[in-house]
Amino acid sequence: MIRSQLTVLEQAQTYLKSANSVQYTNIIKPHFMSSAGAHMRHILDHYQSIIIGLVNGIINYDRRNRGGDIELSPDAAFIKIEHIKMFLLSLSAEQMNQAMKLSTEISTSERKV
Repeated sequence: MIRSQLTVLEQAQTYLKSANSVQYTNIIKPHFMSSAGAHMRHILDHYQSIIIGLVNGIINYDRRNRGGDIELSPDAAFIKIEHIKMFLLSLSAEQMNQAMKLSTEISTSERKV
């Protein structure tokens, strides 16, 4: 599992190396409602929720940062990914098997109309 996450994060870093700040923050309307940077920040926020959750005992996907450097700077996102990769590589077997509580407004079992 860790290997697959590292692969995904490395793919993101490959993209970040190729994008400049204008491309990263541009919103291509009408096809998209947010920038690549906003999407990247959203993804990395979920990893950060897991990291914080291991310390607090609960993964809370609703308490995420929005905006900030990661959304505006490919370099900041690249550095954040490096930190996430180091975290993933540092996980012990005990941490990987730890039962966790999850809090989120999104449900896969309930349909809200």
